[in-house]
Amino acid sequence: MAVVAINQTSVLVIINIEVKPLNIPIMKTNVSSTDRFIRIMMSILLFALFGFKVLPEFWHYTSLLGAIILGATGIVGFCPLVALFKMTQKE
Repeated sequence: MAVVAINQTSVLVIINIEVKPLNIPIMKTNVSSTDRFIRIMMSILLFALFGFKVLPEFWHYTSLLGAIILGATGIVGFCPLVALFKMTQKE
């Protein structure tokens, strides 16, 4: 349904669109709450190692990459590797 009203100074357009959810389970959580907590703590530790430049250059950037991956999977609660190997860590 579209309604268009035009006068000399302005144009008013009202469009009514119905949006339906797709109901596709894209990312179910497959990581337990304990594992999520451990992942977030490890991420904080690796960010600290990156920030204080304690490690050699290669491991310095590797710790940043690991911190980002662990932090993201800990916050979201979904790990692609766990899904790939069809394991579950849910309680």
